[in-house]
Order: sequence, then C-alpha cells, then structure tokens
Amino acid sequence: GAQAASAGDLYQELPTVGAHPRRPRPKTNPINPPGAWNFFLSHHQAGAKWEAAKLFNSLGGDGSAWLDVEMRSQSADAMMEGVDQSAVFLIIMTPQYLDREFCIMELKRAVRAGKTIVLTHTPETKTQLSAIFQKAGTLDLGVDLSKINSEELILRDRAFLPITIRKILAVAGYP
Repeated sequence: GAQAASAGDLYQELPTVGAHPRRPRPKTNPINPPGAWNFFLSHHQAGAKWEAAKLFNSLGGDGSAWLDVEMRSQSADAMMEGVDQSAVFLIIMTPQYLDREFCIMELKRAVRAGKTIVLTHTPETKTQLSAIFQKAGTLDLGVDLSKINSEELILRDRAFLPITIRKILAVAGYP
C-alpha cells in the first residue's frame, strides 16, 4: 500500500547560506564582530520586527546577516559599518520605512557604496507599494526603487519559506 508522506517529504529544507562571493574582508577591530556580513537587513523596527528576525535566522543568523537588535553596538557608526561591510543590502519595505531617518541614511549609504540592493515587502505592504514608490520618487535616494523587483516575504508558511529564501539568494547574486 501507499505510505503516508512524512513532514520531511512535504517541506523543503532551508538552503544553507555560505559566504557571498562579494562579501567584504572583515575589518581589523570592527565595531561589531565578525566585521563582515552577507546581508544587511534594513527595516522599520515597528513595522517589520518579526520579518527581520525570521530573515536573520533563515539567512544564517549571527555572522551571516547584520540585524541591529542582534548587534552589540547599534550606534549610527555601527550601522554604517554594517552597510559598508555587507555584500547585500536587503530592504524589508513597509509603509513606514521611508519615514525613518535611519532607514533613509542606510539606503543612501548602500547606493553610494554600489551595494546589491534586494527589495522585499511584507504581504500587508503589497497593495501599498505604488504609493511607497511614488513617495520614494520625491526623496533624493540615489536609486529608483520602483525599478527594483520587490520579492514578497512569505515567511509564516513553512512550505513557502524555503522558496522565499531561495528567491532572495538568487536576486542577491548567489550562484
């Protein structure tokens, strides 16, 4: 007879995230160890705290991704070091993102540094993206966010989480 599928058969495992090909060499005496990361997670704390934590863990956690609440220092200098020393700048877009001074500062720094920008959004934000992009057009960001494909973060569904992470890795330039 037919065997029942196990949970392992139904769900793909999360991909293992190795070092990004463009990950910078760690600085000597960094503000936050290890001093270089694959991803800098830029988000509005109140609007995407859960998503940021889920991405942090799904992308390899400590040492692989820079997330403010996971860092010893969260100063402006530490944030700028995080942007500079990360291969990929990942935005978790929410309606409040462009209202936050630090989010704008991080984004402008990433653009000036020529970082790969991966734009993502929460499911709740999907219907508001055109208004967000319109607002972004009024700011001097150095990049047209509407020209960057935004990946929807489907993180709460165990079946879609690995697919979402694989899409992010592909856009981020992982082989």
